[in-house]
Amino acid sequence: MKTWIEFFIDLLIVVLVAMIIRSYVVIPFKVYGPSMCNTLNYTEERCLMAYGDRMIVNIFGYLKIGNFEIGSPKNNDIIIFAPNAVSQRFYVKRIIASEGETVRIKDGFVFKQQNNEFIKLDEPYLNDDNYGNTLLPSGESDIMYTVPEDHYFVLGDNRLQSTDSRNCFHTSFGQPCSSDSLSSFVSREQIKGKAWFRFWPLNKINFL
Repeated sequence: MKTWIEFFIDLLIVVLVAMIIRSYVVIPFKVYGPSMCNTLNYTEERCLMAYGDRMIVNIFGYLKIGNFEIGSPKNNDIIIFAPNAVSQRFYVKRIIASEGETVRIKDGFVFKQQNNEFIKLDEPYLNDDNYGNTLLPSGESDIMYTVPEDHYFVLGDNRLQSTDSRNCFHTSFGQPCSSDSLSSFVSREQIKGKAWFRFWPLNKINFL
């Protein structure tokens, strides 16, 4: 029979393994709000204004220790991160552009620069309400963003109800936000992980 010391050691090992997994491998995550609808938090033909979908976030895939990294975020990844404007609060958005790329938002559409011309981005994840409605703060209709090194430009799939790179992650579109400010972008260090597997609700279980 195990002594209380052996039970304590076993318990300590379990706790340490759990901590390692949560810090370096995967974590569970509850999605709040409508900013990624219809991709996330879309139930009974409506966007949820509360907690809804639950998923597993893959930390290991983006793991970086010193100069060693397992992998890096890519365009179209759905990421979990904490922007500078809101400490201790995680956001869920889609990467639209990576370092060195130039994005142009004009007349409600998103364009990316390729071979010195702007090509409209194919965005099949946008619902009918959001297609052609990637609006800009302060009534602007044409803005360009060039992504700095080790940073990313992100948007929510629900463009009409998303706080993202367009307004420097402020809760109000009336807040001042310059397209060349670092606050418009997400740094590599701010990213916690990639949305990987949705396990709730049961009728929407899938890899993201």
